[in-house]
Amino acid sequence: MSEAAADRILFLLKTRGPQTAATLAKAMRVTAVAVRQQLMKLQSDSLVEHRDARLTVGRPKRHWRLSEKAQTRFPDGHANMTLEILSAARMVHFPDDDTTELHAPRVVQTKPKEPRLSVSAERGAVSADGQELFLYDNVLLVREAYEERPEARLTTSFLHILRDRSLVRTDREVTIVEDTRSLSGRGMEYNSDSRVFTLMAEVRGRFEAKK
Repeated sequence: MSEAAADRILFLLKTRGPQTAATLAKAMRVTAVAVRQQLMKLQSDSLVEHRDARLTVGRPKRHWRLSEKAQTRFPDGHANMTLEILSAARMVHFPDDDTTELHAPRVVQTKPKEPRLSVSAERGAVSADGQELFLYDNVLLVREAYEERPEARLTTSFLHILRDRSLVRTDREVTIVEDTRSLSGRGMEYNSDSRVFTLMAEVRGRFEAKK
């Protein structure tokens, strides 16, 4: 694991509080062994510490947290930062226009006190400056369940993400499903800062009473 991975562990502990190695590994989509190795290095640098919570059955669970030294690494506003991670099964860079082609891309956005968003597709592309992401074919956006709201899923054939403007938009057919409710339409724009969601045309809805 790289130095960037260590920084992400620190960020997760800062924004989510004490975590087990297994929980951190799940959030980072890596093995628990790799996370434990990184935690040991961070502990040797006095950046993390742990507390063992004893259970009635089985071995105690070890919860990791930031040390006081690590807390000073974050400015006061750091807890309000958005963490966005882009991964793909394969990335191909084209030096002629400085763009990058993505195979099976996945984007995960985490923001403190807000539900996690993840987007996946069969293929995609990143602009030269890295601020625009284009996703194609079987695009799926998932907003995790939070508070009293269930998980929501958006499906479409194309999605355009403008990172610097916090916009997600498409001109294609879109379907959004949340529990027993669904909305569909053509064309959509969502601002992740203002949380304003707009369906542009041909809007249809279905609402079923819970049994």
